[in-house]
Amino acid sequence: MATGLLSRYDRPKDGQPMAAPENPSALRFRGAELELWQAGQLPVPVDGDALENMRAMPLAVPADRVRLAEVAVREDERRHLRQSLPFIMEEDVIDPVESLHFSYRPVDGEKYITAVTSCDDMNAWVERMGADFEGSFIHEALLLPWQPGEICVLIEETSVLVRTARWQGFR
Repeated sequence: MATGLLSRYDRPKDGQPMAAPENPSALRFRGAELELWQAGQLPVPVDGDALENMRAMPLAVPADRVRLAEVAVREDERRHLRQSLPFIMEEDVIDPVESLHFSYRPVDGEKYITAVTSCDDMNAWVERMGADFEGSFIHEALLLPWQPGEICVLIEETSVLVRTARWQGFR
């Protein structure tokens, strides 16, 4: 089971990080309900039977529950980054680092994109998707299209999802 918050769409190809696909599909929760989210289409509710065929699809985690940040990591810190990242970011987060889940991916040289959420939220998503979930977790704003010098805004019924940069967005 995948437990990283940034995967699948940002794996390096030929040494260059990939942006989100042009026409992404992902599962996401709207309240307690699971839905299939596809670019340019209205979300479709997903029931238990349909979910069985979607176990490898990414889960878009709520942008208002996950913080994205770019972090410079020295070469000597990279070997132990999984252990040191919480302490590198400690001054940038309010909650105790012991209560947070950290995920990261290299994006350029010493620059890493990090995703931070509470361990409680991460555990709840893993539990709700079930032990046989094979997909990755991705910040929902990274599913929106983006080009340099532009932002992308998705207006929904009760909130707005915004992608502001290659690795940044919010709700």
